[in-house]
Amino acid sequence: MTLSPLEWLINRPLWIGEFTVIPRELAFILIGVVLYVCVQESMKHRVGRIGMFLNAVLMWQIMYAEFGGLAEWVRVYLNAGTILGLWSISYYLYKIRLKTDFYEVMFVFYASTSIAVVLVYSFFK
Repeated sequence: MTLSPLEWLINRPLWIGEFTVIPRELAFILIGVVLYVCVQESMKHRVGRIGMFLNAVLMWQIMYAEFGGLAEWVRVYLNAGTILGLWSISYYLYKIRLKTDFYEVMFVFYASTSIAVVLVYSFFK
């Protein structure tokens, strides 16, 4: 049985479980740090490439164990965040600038504010 790309994105985590090293309790404490960073990003109205990558990593640290029980849109959001986070960090490492549109889209969907909303929705629905 072959999965379409969308089905694959929905059903397969793009994360390696062995990389989930932060205890879940500590990951929830880190949400406070995310909220602090959220205020900083909102004041600057931008999110940096390292921040994008770290947001994706933090999301996996918190949600990897629950992946199968998450709503489909949250699973796609996690996997897309991983792809975009890896893309942004690789461009950062090679010192390549990305278009302004990329940063604007990432600010809307993967800034700390968006991450906090997804976390709250996912765990307290």
